[in-house]
Amino acid sequence: MDSAVERLRPVLLFGGTTEGRELAARLAGRGQRTILCVATDYGREVLEPELLANPCLNVRIGRMDAEEMRRLILEEEPGLVVDATHPYADQVTRNVREACEKTGRECLRCLRPTSGAENPGDMGLRSGAESPEGGMVRVPSVQAAVEWLAARDGNILVTTGSKELATFSQLPDFATRVYARVLPTLPSLSACLDQGLSGRHIIAMQGPFSEETNRSQLAEFNCRFLVTKDTGDNGGFREKVRAAGEAGAVALVIDRPETERGLSAAQGLSADQVMERYEQWRRRQHV
Repeated sequence: MDSAVERLRPVLLFGGTTEGRELAARLAGRGQRTILCVATDYGREVLEPELLANPCLNVRIGRMDAEEMRRLILEEEPGLVVDATHPYADQVTRNVREACEKTGRECLRCLRPTSGAENPGDMGLRSGAESPEGGMVRVPSVQAAVEWLAARDGNILVTTGSKELATFSQLPDFATRVYARVLPTLPSLSACLDQGLSGRHIIAMQGPFSEETNRSQLAEFNCRFLVTKDTGDNGGFREKVRAAGEAGAVALVIDRPETERGLSAAQGLSADQVMERYEQWRRRQHV
């Protein structure tokens, strides 16, 4: 490694998302020492082998609170801190912000845009594609989604992951109505089993998924509802909503946390914009 690059302070990147993996690859590809923090072993497993072999990348595994992040920043003295965590990981984002504030570091938030969609038509569905029972409903939280579904009959395809299953378990006939699509990991499977799901009610697959896959699963399990988060295009949101509209199902969309709403362009950056800020910082280091 070039001695000048070795002297350049590292970039501390909190990832676990498509954007996080992209930034890690681009930074390490530039010869930039990069510390990538992911919450689970699975977050490391999905990295490309070529990236893992790059000597500029250091992957840290494990969940951290704000104090642990603060100590990491003081220990590593990064030149830049980037939060590229999931749009719905609001507690993690709060922890990163707090750690940066306490250490006097600027935090660059890499945040994929929302869909901007308010109904299936916004997703480009062809005219007449949705049945009278189809459509889109937006709710502010997982609890609000559960309350909305509790007043209605029909099977439910839940695509929000395993963490919220305990809340969804409040639904009447949860174990027979709900089909949960989760990551193919032991913790995810355990979460499903702990809440009483079994057999065909557990769909363990790595996304994002095509419109055809979403539509076929809605049909296979006779689901009237598809529960999703507004994860943007990188999270397969468009494909899920279009599939629901085609299948005559309701897309029940859980809005993003308040911590991620209304961010200015300077606060919510694309991966390209983060790299632009990185290049500006690197030039200032005279490397």
